[in-house]
Amino acid sequence: MKTINLMVPIESEKLAALQQYAAKKDVSVTAELSDAADKLYEKLVPAAVREYIDARADTKPTRPNRVNPPRPSGSE
Repeated sequence: MKTINLMVPIESEKLAALQQYAAKKDVSVTAELSDAADKLYEKLVPAAVREYIDARADTKPTRPNRVNPPRPSGSE
C-alpha cells in the first residue's frame, strides 16, 4: 500500500526535548508516531472498513498486456 508523510505541527522546543529524551531511551520518534497513528486508525475506523482496505491492498490491480504495434523501419 502506498504511504504518505503526515506533517504535524509541534513547537520547536518540544520537538528538541522529545528527540533528546527519545535518543536517551533508544526510541525512534518516527516509529512511535507511526505506531500512534496505527492505533488511532484502529480506534476510529470501523473494522469492516479496515477489512475492506486490507483486502484491496492484498489484491494487486491487473493490467491487460499491452501489445506494442510494429515500429516503422524508417527506410521505406
